[in-house]
Amino acid sequence: NVPRFIDIDLADFNMNLDLVEEAIDERTRVIIATHTFGYPQDIHRLETIVKDAENKYGHKVWLMQDCCHAFGAEWKGKMVGTSGDVAVYAFNVSKIITSVFGGMLTFQDKGIAEKVRRWRDRNFQTPKWSKTWKRRIYLLAFYFAFHPRLYGITYWLKTKTPVLRSLTDAYHLDDKIHFPPDANERMNDMEAAVGLRQLKKYDRIVENRRKNALFYQENLERRNGWVFPPIRLGATYSHYVVRVPEREKTIKHYASIGQEIGKLIQYCIPDMRSYYDGKKYPNASRTSRETINFTVTKENINTLI
Repeated sequence: NVPRFIDIDLADFNMNLDLVEEAIDERTRVIIATHTFGYPQDIHRLETIVKDAENKYGHKVWLMQDCCHAFGAEWKGKMVGTSGDVAVYAFNVSKIITSVFGGMLTFQDKGIAEKVRRWRDRNFQTPKWSKTWKRRIYLLAFYFAFHPRLYGITYWLKTKTPVLRSLTDAYHLDDKIHFPPDANERMNDMEAAVGLRQLKKYDRIVENRRKNALFYQENLERRNGWVFPPIRLGATYSHYVVRVPEREKTIKHYASIGQEIGKLIQYCIPDMRSYYDGKKYPNASRTSRETINFTVTKENINTLI
């Protein structure tokens, strides 16, 4: 399969659906709709685009929803993951809810779900018992590393020493097409237990994110050149992303007052060597240079204002 990239809409960071319609031709077999940062894409229009393409070219066009940022997000009352043929979710520690590692596929067609499940059972391996303990150690280390009273040490190790950088850079391979070493292993019971526990907290987690996103929208200072994200009904706000003209200067300013501001996202996929197609995607390229992320997970975010 050869990917055809679509530039984003700066209003909500999702792909521009006008450009999707222009890009479809007789070779198109699947459309992957990413609900970026928890902002729901217009799934009703996507479904119409798919139907029109199937009628025009006479073959199936699959619609995949990338819900890794948007677990539970809704477009006009319809959950994004219930649209199309398949939805993909990721549950690593950076997502809205986590099972430490792992992910999930959901389907609208039970027959397709059973087919994928049989393929998984034939091809995936049962993880060794040692992996469960490694996951427990990882989760415990993560808890201490990001505990409010201890995070200063983590931040110092990350910014002032090569200790954590050497670990994270080894796995942060955005410009390489690859699978992680345990990609063909099933999730283990420990990961499932963490995921189920998180699922019980989901409504409270998303309610808190929505509350904090609205707080930022109403209270963050409107600085020159800053572009604030939209507040959308049905959004889950995996991140609260602001575009700023001088990203590094802004990050250093907040660091000087004891607040870490993240970068989102530092790359534009079709500009990378692995995917480069010679075309320009000005909105995605610009966003990769300008975005910063304000945390929406804190119970109290007044210190950022």
